[in-house]
Formats: sequence, C-alpha cells, structure tokens
Amino acid sequence: MAVLGFHHISEFALFLTSLLVGVTMVMGVNAVNSAPNFMLKYYTYIGNPDTTSKMPKFWTNILNYYTIVTIVAQSIHEPTNVSTFLCRFSLLFRLEMSCLIMMVEILVILLMPFCGTSEMAAIAGLMIVAYLGGFARAYFENTGYALFSPCPSKMMSAMLIGSALSGAIVSVMQIVLKVNMPDTHDSILTQTILYFSLTLGIIFTAGVLLFLLLFNPFAKQFVAELCSRDSFWHNIYRPLRQSDTNNLYPQKNTSEEGEAHADVSNPNDAVNSADLFETQNILCEEGGASGNRVAVPNSHGSEHDASSKMVPTPPMGLRLFKPVEDGNSINYVASKKDAYGDTISVKEGAGMSTSELLQGVKIWPVIKKTYPMMLSSCLVFCVTYLIYPGILIAVAPDDDWYTTLIMTCYNFSDLIGRVMSMWKRLWPSRRFVLFVTIVRTIFVPLQFMCALHIIPGKATSYVFTAFLGLTNGFFGTLAMVYTPLSSGLESNGEKAIAGQISGACLLFGCSIGSLLQLIEVIPFT
Repeated sequence: MAVLGFHHISEFALFLTSLLVGVTMVMGVNAVNSAPNFMLKYYTYIGNPDTTSKMPKFWTNILNYYTIVTIVAQSIHEPTNVSTFLCRFSLLFRLEMSCLIMMVEILVILLMPFCGTSEMAAIAGLMIVAYLGGFARAYFENTGYALFSPCPSKMMSAMLIGSALSGAIVSVMQIVLKVNMPDTHDSILTQTILYFSLTLGIIFTAGVLLFLLLFNPFAKQFVAELCSRDSFWHNIYRPLRQSDTNNLYPQKNTSEEGEAHADVSNPNDAVNSADLFETQNILCEEGGASGNRVAVPNSHGSEHDASSKMVPTPPMGLRLFKPVEDGNSINYVASKKDAYGDTISVKEGAGMSTSELLQGVKIWPVIKKTYPMMLSSCLVFCVTYLIYPGILIAVAPDDDWYTTLIMTCYNFSDLIGRVMSMWKRLWPSRRFVLFVTIVRTIFVPLQFMCALHIIPGKATSYVFTAFLGLTNGFFGTLAMVYTPLSSGLESNGEKAIAGQISGACLLFGCSIGSLLQLIEVIPFT
C-alpha cells in the first residue's frame, strides 16, 4: 500500500537522498552568509579582538568577494560537466568527490583562526576555498540534475525543494540564535561553529546516502550505473568504446499492433544483445505485496522457482516493456509510461553505465527539444537574483530585524512554492510557465521603488518579497522538472543531459542577476 505517495521504502530513500542533495548544493554558501559578523571580522579571529586590519576594505566586502568568486567558478565549470571527458566519470564519483571538496572548504574557513594564520595568508586561503567551493558545487549540482532527471519527477522536485529548505533552516537558526545569544566576540565564534558543524554533518550525510543508492532497488530502475555488473571502482572512468555504440539502439521485435514482445521461454529473442537479462533478485510490485522474491533469468535462462514467478527484468532503457501474463508465460509489451507516470526509455544499451550512455548523446538536438524550459529556468532565477538579497535589504539596511525577517520571508515563500510544485494538479502548461517567467520582471521596478522609498513602509516590501519567493519556487521548479519530461527525449541519457544543461541555464541566470545586482546596489551604498 502506498504511504504518502511512496510505494516502497527504497523509493522513499531515493526521495530523501534527492532532498538532501538539494540541501547540500547550497549549504556551503548559506553557511558563510549565515555568519556575516564572523566573516566581516575574520581578521580579529586569526589574531585577537583588538587587531587592526591591514586591508579594511577587503573585509568590508568579503561576502561580496566570496560570492563573486564562487559564482564565477560555478559559471566556468558547470557547462564543462557535459563535455565528453567529464562524462566518462561516473555520476557517483563526481558527486562524492564534490562532497569531499565542499567539506574541505568549510573546514579550512573554520580552522584557520586556530592555526596562527597571518592576515594575508587568511585572505589568500579564503579566496582559494571560495573558488574550490564553487568548483565543487558546480559539478555537484549539475551531476545531481543528471542523476535525478531520468527518475520520477518528484525526485527532481525534491532536489530543488532541498535547496530552498537549506535557506529556511539557516533563517530559523539565525532567528533562534539572535534571540538567545549576544553579539559578543566569543558568542559569534560559537554561532559560527554551530552553523559550520551542521553544514559538515549535512554534506557528510548526503555523501553516505548517495553511496547507498548502489543498494537501492528502486533507484536501479532509472540510473544505469547503479545496476551495472561492474563495481563502483571499475565504473569511475568508463570511456565509450566503439563496440558499445552498437548497443545504444537495440532492435526490438514488434507485433502487428506495434507492441514489442519478449517471451520468457526464449529471452534472447527480445533484443539483439547477449546481455539482455542479468541474474539478480528484485522485489516487483506484485511480488512485493506477497513478500515473494522474483528470480530474473540471465541470457542463458534459468529454472523456475516454485516460490516465485519468473519475470524477466529489462535492462536500463528497456523498461519500456511491461510484464504481462499470457497463459503460462510472461511477455513484455511496449508501454509509453511506467508505473509512476513518467515516460521511460527504449534507446539505451544493455549493461552500459550512465557515463557511457551520456557520451552517446548529442547535445544540440536535446537543446532544440527543450529550449523553452531552459530559457524559463534562466529567466526565473535571473530576475530573482536581480533583487535578492541586495535590493531587498536596501529598504532598511540598518534594521537588523528587518534584514533577518525579509530573508526569512523570501526563504519560506520560496520553499512553499517548491513544495506546491509537487502537486501535479497545479501544473500549468509549458507556455504558461514561460509567460509567467517573463511577467515576473515587474518585481524589479517594484522592489526598486520600495528601496528608494517611493513606495513607503516595509509592509509592501514583505508582500512583494513573498510573491517573489513563491513564484521563484513554483515556476523555477516546474521549469527544471518539465525539461527532462519534454517530448522527443527518448532515452535516459538524453534526459540526464537535458537536466544538466537546464541546470547550467539556471546557474547562468543566477550569475547574470547577481553580477548586475552589484551595479544596482551602488546608489544604496
């Protein structure tokens, strides 16, 4: 029986993993920005509270410098994640290495004050880890889109919800600590340790959950490298061989009605491949209800087990076939949708890893099929980052409670919008999503008028901010979810590439908006 929309524990585990991946991909930046007093007075923590800085202007703008370096690094490296060379590395390897680098980033910032570092060395160290953090987040975020794009749409939504949840967690912590702890030198250090320790714990947990996907039967239905016959270590680097390209488009037998059939009695007839069925134990929908295991035959066949049905499980990309009983045998018949309502692939080779599938995808045809939603992803976040956070804070920059509450307002409204995107009854058409992303540009002049006090009072700013966050969360998530679901994407490799390119468009929008915002805030500084 389905509980909260989940049919199996393994499905919930995949959802939880995607949620934590979303939290992790922005947690490092949020941790740095959540401790502004620590960063602005960092030179006092590497020396003593009475130390005078040799470069006061640098420390005044440290958060801007850190953010710019990180965004530039992400903008440079994220598009390279779809290059042939990087596609040769497995998704899990890229994600785990990114987690490791992001943990190093946080540890360096936290430990330098305790290592007797000089001010100049601290400046150099901060800029180096800012770049490394951006480098790691670029590959972590983009690879996450590749991992979850072929999965049911709720997994991509969960990843994007996670990024908003990270901001909400930080906002709650800021309010709690602001109420209960004074702004003294030692208290600020204690708060920073709490922020950074939480961040390290979340990143580490995400890395563990990602590795456990290797043992997740639900995830194996959608991600090729998870059900590979080869080990994790062997799949780390998998260049596409010429012999493998012949398996990318396996032939299938079709009946007069256009439905493909593959009889259990002769599994070699299903496709022209010797690796059609791998011997493994899985728990199918029907077998799961009764607790029976399902024995899956390999290419040589196997004997029937009296305690289980013989159900051949197609390899990645051949999940287009559904098992249908016909007398004493079980055939596979073609179907456009899987049990979760998501289109599934046919043009993928048996026994190939995700890295090999990605190398066989041509990027330009994917872009032509998905560019409206990619444009929406870019525009939604560009408009948001033209305003957030500088113009929002400019309304009352000297009011500490206003700056805290306006960020909380945005973070929670953004989170609510992303959670709403999980309800498919609210999904509008793709054209409407693109239309709203264009209309959202009206928020820019409205927030400017609030910052210039042409529109008086703070209440109006709160209202505009709530709608800004709500539309950013809902339509930004839908643009990302719709991209790998676009018609014409026939393989999981194409869906993964579509998710990666859409992620790069999202980051490009954030980068353009953030850089232009640096010019916008000049009149207010």
